Parts: sequence; structure tokens; C-alpha cells
Amino acid sequence: MITTAKVPSQDSAATGDPRFGFKAAAVMVLLVIFVVSVLRTLLHKPLRRLSTEARRVAEGNEPARPVVIPRFGEPARIGAALEALRTQLNTGPVSEGTRGVGRIGLRTALVLCAAILTAGSAPVLLHEHHKPSVAAVLKQLSEDQRQRTKAAANRVRRSLNKGYTDISRIASVTRAVPPGTTRRVLNAELGQSSRFQSLYVVDSSGAIIVAAGDRARTPRAARIEHGIAQTNHSGTEPVIAAVVPQSLGTHARHVVGEYRIQTLNSLVTRPHLGSAWLIDEQRRIIASNRGFLAFSRLPDGHLSAAADGVHGAATTTAGLLLGADAPAIGAVMPVTQEAGPMRALKWQVATVRSALWLDLPQYVTQRRAILVGLLGSSSVVICLGWLHIVAVRPLRELADRVEGMAAGDCTTVMFPRYQDEVGAIVLSLEMVRPMLPASTAHRRTPDLGG
Repeated sequence: MITTAKVPSQDSAATGDPRFGFKAAAVMVLLVIFVVSVLRTLLHKPLRRLSTEARRVAEGNEPARPVVIPRFGEPARIGAALEALRTQLNTGPVSEGTRGVGRIGLRTALVLCAAILTAGSAPVLLHEHHKPSVAAVLKQLSEDQRQRTKAAANRVRRSLNKGYTDISRIASVTRAVPPGTTRRVLNAELGQSSRFQSLYVVDSSGAIIVAAGDRARTPRAARIEHGIAQTNHSGTEPVIAAVVPQSLGTHARHVVGEYRIQTLNSLVTRPHLGSAWLIDEQRRIIASNRGFLAFSRLPDGHLSAAADGVHGAATTTAGLLLGADAPAIGAVMPVTQEAGPMRALKWQVATVRSALWLDLPQYVTQRRAILVGLLGSSSVVICLGWLHIVAVRPLRELADRVEGMAAGDCTTVMFPRYQDEVGAIVLSLEMVRPMLPASTAHRRTPDLGG
């Protein structure tokens, strides 16, 4: 079997401008290159140079050559203190410390880099151009929603008619059998099918002769009315019954089957359908793929108005519903037929699906852009935060320690935290500490209480 359907063509209003994505990606790449070059200039190169200079000072190589001092931040402070230590090793103690170096450090540079990268990803998150127009959404998706709603209405109709056919078969099989055999047939039908919750045979007055399953809830007068009917319009659960006459001479009997509401709920539960409701003639809910209270009103006023506009079995409606939160595609389709056992029912299937999460190309682009923007912002926070933990914070602590050592505090032992350039500088400084002249050591006299 081959099924064909006309698909509306997509125009620029629906697909959006792909150049925006390329422009945003190019801007982000340029910003990343800029930030990497800045961090390489301010952090990586100075650290490698300081590691080499600290090893040279610790080994005593070229003692007369000054230390190359970086120009910014903690590396500049460490370089100035290292130069003071080199001077102390060669010429003796110095009278002034190294506290004159600027205190603006790498942490400020990291914050500025994070701000730059976040600003670069903000247009992707906040850009409004990639939202499709209302006309494009309506043109491409209203017909799809109408077809899905029609399929749900057809499933409900076929299930009810199939149940009526099963009741007719039971009526013909049990027409001339004793009550015990009839009860076994009814129980066998309930065991084989989950469509009914109760089956029973009544006489011409509606009194039950043989029953199987749950307690009968159909009113006595409705048990002898031929066809499929909704027998209540209030209460805690809708009651839908199929009645088939069974004549035995002068004694008229009827076979009644009451449908399970869970079966109707499953018929309107399908992927990509959205929220679906089966409503009766009074526009009250009798089944849904969402949680519902029996005989309550539709939750969307626009959908209720659309349901009121469907009058005959051939009338359908579908369109864009502008709700309070976001636009949605809604559709209403009648279930009943003009002839047949369901002619007394005036049911409809109403569906609504949010337009924001439909597979419209431009919405897919929007969601991907938001995802990319969020991933980019998260990557900025994670990478620069990790850099602050493993490099900038240890550098700040090291700058304070080496400045203290240059000022005369040679009693504090330093230990490397990581096996990197910072750790190499710490090891070299620990080799320098015992070699400093004794006059530079900051000796603390123990407090003997006077």
C-alpha cells in the first residue's frame, strides 16, 4: 500500500537566514582566538620564561645577568621578587622590597576574557530573527495537525464500531442457549478483549438476566435502545454502552456492553499529536491523553470556540491558536457518522500542540542555536574557572610567598601543588631559600612572656 500526501513548500519565512549561524560561528571563533592569544601572552609565555629564569637562579648560571621580568600581573610580581633574590645571592641583602609592582593581576584578565566570550555567545541566545512568521507556521503545520486529529477520530470510530460488531456476534451466538452457557460466552469475551468492562443480557424491561464483569452502570431505560450511546453527562466517569437486540420469539432481549474509558484514552494517545481530548455533544471531556476530570470543559478557550464551529460530520477545522504563553496549532475533527450505530453520538476529537517545539526547520535552528549558546557559555565558565583554580590562584599565593622571601622571610617552606610551570618555579625557589645570606632571614624571636 502506498500513501501520498501533499507537503507545502518551505520558503525563506519558514527556514530563516542561515547566514546568521555562520556569522555567529565566525565571531565566536575570532573571539576564542583572541582570548587564547591574550592568555598565551599574559600567562603561558611568562610562566615558561619564569620557570627558566628561576631554574637559572637556583643553579647559579650566569649570576650577573638580570632576570627578565614580565610586564603584567602575578608573573611581574614573581619576576621582580626573583630579581631581588638574585641580587641578594650575589651582592647581599637589599634595603627595599618588591611591593611596588602593580596589584592588578590575572584574575582581572580572566574576568574580562569571560565577559568577552559571554558577550559573543549572547546574540545566539537573544537573536529574534530566526523566529518564523505566523503565516509560515500556519501554512506548513495546520494541515499536518488536521490529518493527525482525523486519524485519532477514525481510531475512536473504528474501535466503537468494532465493539458493536463483537456485541452483535455475541447476540447471535447466545440467542438460543441457556443462561449458564451465555455467562461463559460473556466471560470468555471479557477475557479475550480489553474493550469492555461489563457485558450483560437484559429482557424487554431492561432487567438483567445474565451478567459478567463489573457492575452495570447504564440506566435501565437505556439498556433497550439500539445502538451506541453515551448514557450519562455528569458524574465521576462517562458511561458508553453498545446495545444489540436479541429476539427470541415473543420475548425481546438485548445484549449490552459497556466500554472501558481507558480504551478511549489510549485511542487518542499518539506521538506528535500534542494534547488531545474526546468531547461529547455538550463540549465536555470524556477521554484524553492528559489527566482530566470527567465532563470538564476544554482548557483552551480558542479550542472551545473552534469546537463550536464544527457542526456536521464533514466539517473540520484546524489553525493557529494564539494562547497566552505561546502560539499553538489546534484542530477539531468529528467522530460520529450520519448513519450507523453511532448516529446518536455527537463526539469530536480536539487537539492542540505547541508551535514552539514542532519540527519546523527554523524552530529546530532556534533550539540548536540556544543549545550552542548555552554550551558555549558553560564552556567559558568551566575552562576559565579551571584555569583560575590550577594556575591563577596558585600564582597569587606564590607571588605573596616569593615577595615575602625577597623581603627577608626565609623560614617558610614551599611545596609544589601541581607538576607544571608553577610547580617548577616553586621547586627552584625552594632550592634558592637555603642559599640566601643569613642576614636576609627574617628570624622570629620566641615570645617568652617578658
